[in-house]
Amino acid sequence: MGNNSLGRLLKRRTLVWRAALLGLVVLVGASTVTLGGGDPPPPPPGAPPDGPIPDHPFTDIGSSAFTREIVWLYYMGVSKGCSDTTFCPRSAVTREQMASFLARSFRLPAAPRDYFRDDEESAHENDINRLAAAGISGGCAAVRFCPGAAVTREQMASFLARAFQLSAVETNYFGDDNGSAHESDINRLAASGITGGCGAGTFCPGTTVTREQMAAFLYRAFGRR
Repeated sequence: MGNNSLGRLLKRRTLVWRAALLGLVVLVGASTVTLGGGDPPPPPPGAPPDGPIPDHPFTDIGSSAFTREIVWLYYMGVSKGCSDTTFCPRSAVTREQMASFLARSFRLPAAPRDYFRDDEESAHENDINRLAAAGISGGCAAVRFCPGAAVTREQMASFLARAFQLSAVETNYFGDDNGSAHESDINRLAASGITGGCGAGTFCPGTTVTREQMAAFLYRAFGRR
């Protein structure tokens, strides 16, 4: 096959995958997402789950253990990275960034009002308000969201447990989250298969979530819808 023919074939395949993924995003926004299915997450465009990673703009994710998940997030339109050519995979996810990840993932509608006083200068203010209106976050204190604060693993568990409406469980999966206000949500996340913790019997609830880890959490969560 000539180079021109091969190029046209690859272009058509990419367009088909993008259209399919766009349809998936629309469906997510149109209905409640529930977990419990066993189907794997959709692979990045043009490649099976164990195949080559398709084209992407990021120059800093080659050594990441979550390259495929990051590229999936990019094609889903949830994150375009921290610049035109970088994703900043090991940077901490802030609360305002988390708000935008989830607002875009679920295509949340515009909020009816402004919920917080400390996000007026944030580029993510609209998404923060969408998250509050959907009941996914009540902020960090009365009328405060703490937009620039880093998201911890226990906070991430609660964000995702509420967003995906995970069912309560009786099993206690980890020994290092006793006393955490997020313990029940951590257990919900473990029961769903979205996380296996940070080590044998541990969750590391106070550890900061990185951007590459967030991509992996969302990849697994949507794969179990």
